[in-house]
Amino acid sequence: DVVQAELGKAAYTVMFTTYAGEQAMAGNVATAIEPAPEGSFEQLCHRIGSPFLFVDLRGSDPELAAFPRARMSARPFGYMSCNAPWSEIGDAFFFIDAMQPSTALGAKR
Repeated sequence: DVVQAELGKAAYTVMFTTYAGEQAMAGNVATAIEPAPEGSFEQLCHRIGSPFLFVDLRGSDPELAAFPRARMSARPFGYMSCNAPWSEIGDAFFFIDAMQPSTALGAKR
């Protein structure tokens, strides 16, 4: 909110989300992230089959024109599903198909 108030449309917010995998801060025990529910943004991205996707919600691509204005289930905040008009919340999604836990720089997995 502070960045948006200061920079307005010059701010560009990227939301990160995943289909499934594991989560952990470096050095902590990993916990499973359950697969995203049917019909969610993450499940649709998973079906594309790419390990990573960047979806620009500000874009002007005519094929994606309806998506930014639509309400859709997604879970970029703590892997909890929420139905929202995501283009009003952020400017893009960075999708990771299989999330991996964070590791310390130089640490072996």
